[in-house]
Amino acid sequence: MANPDSAPHLDAGEDPIVLVTGAAAGIGRTTAELFSERGHRVVGLDRHWTVTPAFPTVTADLSMPQDYAGILAAIEGEHGAVGVLVNNAGLYLGRNWEALTSDDITKVLAVNVQAPLLLSQAAAVSMRTRSRGVIINVASISARSPGHDPIYAASKAALVAMTTALSSDLAPFGIRVNAVAPGLIQTAMTDVIPSNVRTEYHTRVPLGRFGSPLEVAEVITFLASPAASYVAGAIVGIDGALR
Repeated sequence: MANPDSAPHLDAGEDPIVLVTGAAAGIGRTTAELFSERGHRVVGLDRHWTVTPAFPTVTADLSMPQDYAGILAAIEGEHGAVGVLVNNAGLYLGRNWEALTSDDITKVLAVNVQAPLLLSQAAAVSMRTRSRGVIINVASISARSPGHDPIYAASKAALVAMTTALSSDLAPFGIRVNAVAPGLIQTAMTDVIPSNVRTEYHTRVPLGRFGSPLEVAEVITFLASPAASYVAGAIVGIDGALR
């Protein structure tokens, strides 16, 4: 791990906690590990326990009703103030309109929309007392270029709209809200996409390849840094020019 004294500062006050949801694997784990490697204190939140010396994990299934304010208060009581919230947890079922059920829709919206909104609400209450904070939502290219799963696309479009709305509401309190919108990133979630659809997507990426979780994590850490101190309400595409 990097020496904390030499680590780049975060645009979130003195020695804040970075809370990353969906930290057990993929983009979330890579992001949490990157923050940790750079000397920042990280807490992961996931329905699966993450075995790593880099950061502790709080377990919660975001597809189920949760006391989000209570979760945040417990984390801050044990670890300190959350200065950066990365709403990364996402649920992708890979089902077309014919296969979707009411339960599918409820679970996807709970993880992809309700949890980020209510965790942001709880974090913002705490951040506002310090007049500093950063919230970063992990959306998707599907918000503007829907694929074969309509409820996933709808949930990510809602997350983009939520990012814009929260940014306007929270910027006066010194809280910056932004989102990243990854394209095809090589993770276990991408593996759920049917192989014929994956192949078709691959041919549409002008850069000629899928992205890596680290390439997304690098942008997320930038958005949390003072270098991005005037970036608010942005939706940053990380998609290899896929359109």
